[in-house]
Amino acid sequence: MIRYERDAHRWVAVAEVRVGVGRVSVRLELGELPHEPDAGGLRGVPVIAVASPALAFARAGAERAGKMPAVLILPASAPRIGGQFLVAVEQGADVILVEDRGADALAAARALAGTPILPAPSEGPSPLDELAVDVTIAVPNLAEGGPGLPPDPSWAGGPGWWHHPITVDPRPAFEHLERDPTDATPGELAAAAAGVLAGRIAAGNRRWRS
Repeated sequence: MIRYERDAHRWVAVAEVRVGVGRVSVRLELGELPHEPDAGGLRGVPVIAVASPALAFARAGAERAGKMPAVLILPASAPRIGGQFLVAVEQGADVILVEDRGADALAAARALAGTPILPAPSEGPSPLDELAVDVTIAVPNLAEGGPGLPPDPSWAGGPGWWHHPITVDPRPAFEHLERDPTDATPGELAAAAAGVLAGRIAAGNRRWRS
């Protein structure tokens, strides 16, 4: 449930987010908005946090699987990013991509009733290390036996057990880019899978609204 509060000309969102069997309270500074935010928040719009080098693969997956949805790209450092999410969705954004994999952006998407998606971590630091809310993790799998990405124990079990891994075929993104997925890096495969998943969610959201 999302509750909005107003302080002078600035809005704040307060949400209780279920994580596993417990709840986490999230408070977001939204900044100045033209009017009171939608009580439904982002209404399930997918938000992907992706490393900049793999951004094109996530976008291609979303465009191919979502049949060219409206895609917005924001940097993870964008101020009051939750407020920007709300404005973007009101203006018609179907998928939001956040560069540089910001944990704060994923938490904001979760608190505002969006669908936060993270490509499965393959190497280096991951936003999962900083997240206190649950997200969907897109795990790439090439159905014809090509390279995939094995589960990383840091999120597949233990402290991160509450996340939701989903196996996704990333090939639609590579078809869109006219590239061979067998030559891709694990990070590119994971980003492509996240984009394909987001595109499918966006297409489903459009059908539901119509």
